Amino acid sequence: MDCAEVQISVHAFKRFDDRGFIASDIRTALRTGKIIEEYPDDKPWPSCLVLGIIGERYVHIVVARDEESKVCRVVTAYEPEEAKWGPDRVTRKTK
Repeated sequence: MDCAEVQISVHAFKRFDDRGFIASDIRTALRTGKIIEEYPDDKPWPSCLVLGIIGERYVHIVVARDEESKVCRVVTAYEPEEAKWGPDRVTRKTK
């Protein structure tokens, strides 16, 4: 994802601690990851869900991006649950 700057929310830092992530790994996963869902109506900026890899762990990163400044703000990050996501970590399972 093309970001001029990556900011990490307080909420995201708390989730990192809970989930064993470190900010530098999330930044790398964001830079090398793939956008799998987009949420253009989110406020204050449109956001998206990025699938990245940290070591051997798949990670979903929710990030909002200011299109003008290209500042990206990480909202949260988590490992996709098998109960909710297919083996590709991209396809949502139906309920």
